[in-house]
Amino acid sequence: MGTIIELFDAEPLENIASHLLYPEDKPVYLGYPGTMTPGRIRNLRRFFRARGCVWEPEFVEVDHCSLEDITAKTEAVILREKDCRFDLTGGSELVLVAMGLLSERHKVPMFQTDLNCGKSVCTCGAEPACRRVSLPAEQLLMLHGGLLLSAGDRELPDTPELRETVEGLWSLCRRDPRFLNRISNFFNRLGKYTRGLQVDAPGLRVAPTVQTGLRRLAKAGYLRDLKITEKGLRFSYRDEALRRMLGTAGLTLELMTRFAAMDCGAYQDVRQGVVLDWDGVVENRRDKAETRNEVDGLLMQGITPYFLSCKAGDVKKEALYELDVVAGRFGGAYARRALVCGALSGNRASNDSIRRRAKDMGITLIENTHELNIAGLGKKLAALACRR
Repeated sequence: MGTIIELFDAEPLENIASHLLYPEDKPVYLGYPGTMTPGRIRNLRRFFRARGCVWEPEFVEVDHCSLEDITAKTEAVILREKDCRFDLTGGSELVLVAMGLLSERHKVPMFQTDLNCGKSVCTCGAEPACRRVSLPAEQLLMLHGGLLLSAGDRELPDTPELRETVEGLWSLCRRDPRFLNRISNFFNRLGKYTRGLQVDAPGLRVAPTVQTGLRRLAKAGYLRDLKITEKGLRFSYRDEALRRMLGTAGLTLELMTRFAAMDCGAYQDVRQGVVLDWDGVVENRRDKAETRNEVDGLLMQGITPYFLSCKAGDVKKEALYELDVVAGRFGGAYARRALVCGALSGNRASNDSIRRRAKDMGITLIENTHELNIAGLGKKLAALACRR
């Protein structure tokens, strides 16, 4: 086991760059008080424990205005540790100067890490390394101080039957992109009339537009024994997954996106319907005072996170702001953002405004998904991964 002396950076992924390439080596971080904060140190310790590391990382605080202090403390590490190397990824100029001086004095090899391609670049005396590095979503969130509380992909497992239902329901949106979003408001109100898969709603008045939607679903085989009369409404859902999808706006598009991302081969970790806790400490999962967010989709390509928002209805600018905040908080500088949607709003001026705002915010729009099947959407998501 060797020792890697590196610069503590405000960007969490910069701090684990060398670890991903050299997981057996212990990191010693040099950092300034304003950057190497207790919260960031705690997040790193949790991250390394989650990865099963046998060593404990070390943190050495240095004076950001004193080359003498930086040099002296770094030299003390070199003299007591064996097989040291400098990682020049991240950090500030003054620490880099100190490392350059000490590298020459003590013949300590130096290297840099390219996080995008998973390679170390030989700078001085170090053997270059190349490894396909990756992080699961849980560890990425932990590194940024968050916690994955739950995910919808664990509640609805991938099965051929579920995929058939998802694509079949989504095909009903070809002529009417907002069909499922609109009908879900009605299905949400049926909870008190539902026993298992059976709905019996005596006296419930059903608007003509909803009746049309119910008959479309029944004709497609999703609702069975449908009866709409002046006395009320009766039918049964085909299965439990369908019941949930009809009652939750946007769930069908989320599932479409999840399956498309899994099939396209560009991502090694695909999560859907992720609930995130901001501070990583949860005493009561039902505590509504906790700061939490939900992300429709979270994809990992290597160590690069892709945060997705899925909108089957009208897209408002607030959706862009929410996506940007969550991606920045839990993905940092390396996060990518995309909004997956059907038609935007139908209003040309509003659509142009959304497109301009998304471009300015670095958010990729994947539009008109109602015209696609799972394979077609997969091609769009694969192209997204190629834009880095």
